[in-house]
Amino acid sequence: MEVHLRGTALPLAARKSRALLAYLALRRGAQVPRQTLMGLLWGSRSEEQARASLRQTLSALRRELGPHSEDWLLTPQDSVTLAITGVWVDTDALDDAPHQSSAATLQAAAALFRGELLEGLALNEPGFDQWLWSERERVRSHMLRVWAALVAALEQDKRIEEAITYAAKALALDPFQEGMHRLLMGLYLQQGRHDAALAQFEQCRRTLAEQLHATPEQATLDLMAEVKERRQHSGAREPRQSGTAGVRDSSPAIVQTPPAEPAPPEHPSIAVLPFTNMSADPEQEFFSDGISEDLITELGRYRELFVIARNSSFAFKHTVADSRAVGQALGVRYLLEGSVRKMGNRIRVTAQLVDTLQASQVWADRYDREVTDLFELQDELTRSIVSTVKGRVDATVVERMARKPMGNLSAYECVLRGQALVHQFTPESLGQARAHLEAAIALDPGMARAHGWLAYVDAYENLYWKVPSATLDRASHRAQQGLALDANDNRCHLALGLASLFQNAFEKADHHLHRAAALNPNDDLSMIELARFQMYTNEALEGAELVRRALRQNPYHPNWYWNVLARCLHTAQQYQAAIAALEKLETLHYWHHGYLGACHAELGQMDLAKKHVACALATKPDFSIARFKLDHPYRDSRVLETFFQGYYKAGFPD
Repeated sequence: MEVHLRGTALPLAARKSRALLAYLALRRGAQVPRQTLMGLLWGSRSEEQARASLRQTLSALRRELGPHSEDWLLTPQDSVTLAITGVWVDTDALDDAPHQSSAATLQAAAALFRGELLEGLALNEPGFDQWLWSERERVRSHMLRVWAALVAALEQDKRIEEAITYAAKALALDPFQEGMHRLLMGLYLQQGRHDAALAQFEQCRRTLAEQLHATPEQATLDLMAEVKERRQHSGAREPRQSGTAGVRDSSPAIVQTPPAEPAPPEHPSIAVLPFTNMSADPEQEFFSDGISEDLITELGRYRELFVIARNSSFAFKHTVADSRAVGQALGVRYLLEGSVRKMGNRIRVTAQLVDTLQASQVWADRYDREVTDLFELQDELTRSIVSTVKGRVDATVVERMARKPMGNLSAYECVLRGQALVHQFTPESLGQARAHLEAAIALDPGMARAHGWLAYVDAYENLYWKVPSATLDRASHRAQQGLALDANDNRCHLALGLASLFQNAFEKADHHLHRAAALNPNDDLSMIELARFQMYTNEALEGAELVRRALRQNPYHPNWYWNVLARCLHTAQQYQAAIAALEKLETLHYWHHGYLGACHAELGQMDLAKKHVACALATKPDFSIARFKLDHPYRDSRVLETFFQGYYKAGFPD
């Protein structure tokens, strides 16, 4: 549940306050008797106690909503109402959406659905919990109607790949929709992906049989027969079953001849095949399947990746198939596959990323872990693999694009090039990144991610290269432009949080940096910037631990991440550890010499301190402590003064 007032998030502290406001929002405009609210939220208390609790909760809500709450929260003597005017509630937009025919309108409504209604808001009050259950079912029903309408609209617009994505989402929410299974089969058939269509039929048949003890309708059987007939005419044959469950080899199994290379989606496309259980114990199958399902979910958080849904990729479980053939069947450029083997109290997980067009391995690794908490281990492995895979996919795409002239790049490709240049973290690379990102916006003004990256460049140029301070205002404006296009874009929240931090708007920075991290917990850059924020707000050790997690999670991280770790450790007065981190940097700028000089001085190593003072002043002769302080937005001035004691000891000019 999120509450925003004129663009600012309001954190409602009390659970009953959130529940009360949620109930009123979902019955917006209705005069709800106070007696009803008392029974819902305080049903186990006496009438007098319940009435007093309602009165206190309404009073707390008014305070949190601010001075204008009387305009929206109407509380005559016997009822409570949330006004219709001046208040927007997302479920209203969801309710109206199925009556729309525009794909853009339906997509905007679909973006509102980010999980279960009021997830986590259970009160252990029978009346409220029963009401919430029925509302959740109502919202799920509306969401399924939105997705069905959206799939139809996208199919009409010939946007088949997008239609497939939303059909798969609808089936993930309710796998018993035989009509949606049939629709998805038809979409695959339009693309000539006969194996995927047949796999979808098998998924439908198995779900109906195992869960409902039913058989597919005649219309579904007729469509399956049509798919088989067309498949036969195309020269393909059925996937053959492996004699050993889960083992794959490189021999072609789905097609007789190597397929013609399909035109992949502009965004990188990937399917996670079920990881093979190599253990002798068949009970470990749940763990290997769990790893695969988690990888699908977490890769899906990267909105620039096109990730095949579970029910499509799991259709290839226990099959032997050539990577080219699977790539063609699923319509993806990359496959992620692997195996799980349990040996005593240790688990070994192998993973490899395959380019299906080149039939070549992009990346492979092995993870050996001791089993303590199995679910914690599953989370750790998922995070590590996901971060690495996303980085390797990006690097491969950028390398492939390097051969294309600038004039032939799409908006997405411009963003990827800009992103790669940002990570080099030099004045030249940031300037080049800006050119690519501006080109992306010119090609596609509606691409939120391009606005977010450009805002990020603005924030960094202001911090390190001392361009006019107005760039921070520009960074905030650009990030807000991006959020107006896509309120859930991780990069826009990240840029707005960073700009807000350097403008000393700590509460705003806190909200947007945590929001960026929540939208994609696997994104190492979001971790780094949140760690930087923690360093500036009296949580330097927590920030250092978050950086270490990012370093572990992404072994291909940009080198400058060591700088943020060193800064956190320096702030936490762990000077020797800070020096060790700074020594891992490939390039030392004047500020790095400043940190090194201060750390050595704090440790009493004055010869080394003086050496770094000389290096800093040789690079930047006008360096002064007073000026450098302005670049460090510590919320607590006492921490700032402690931070700079080492600079005074080292002999930097005041």
